[in-house]
Amino acid sequence: MNEVPDNSVDLIITSPPYFNIKDYTKNGTQDLQHSAQHVEDLGALEKYEDYLLGLLKVWLECYRALKPNGKLCINAPLMPMLKKVLNTHYNRHIFDLHADIQHSILHDLNNMLENKPKMFLLDVYIWKRTNPN
Repeated sequence: MNEVPDNSVDLIITSPPYFNIKDYTKNGTQDLQHSAQHVEDLGALEKYEDYLLGLLKVWLECYRALKPNGKLCINAPLMPMLKKVLNTHYNRHIFDLHADIQHSILHDLNNMLENKPKMFLLDVYIWKRTNPN
């Protein structure tokens, strides 16, 4: 995003990549290989903490590109994690990515900004997707 000039964007709408994403075969089964092996692919990171740190770099770039009073809209899901990923006895755990992103921006990012204007939360919207069938 470094090609975007500082203070040049009014609105950023984004949906972060899913953490620890895997490839799926045509029949829907999960492949053990990551979707991408590119170093900068956040979806291929294996540790959730590293994933959040990678997203923090994205939020810093968003802050840099946003104009004063600019808006950052983030679409973030609840993410189930398998027990083999977590090393736990639970079958699965739900990560509240929204809450972790909110903390990352309102706490971690704002602490890094020192004397610059801070980011703050305007609102949270919960989307409920329904199946018409």
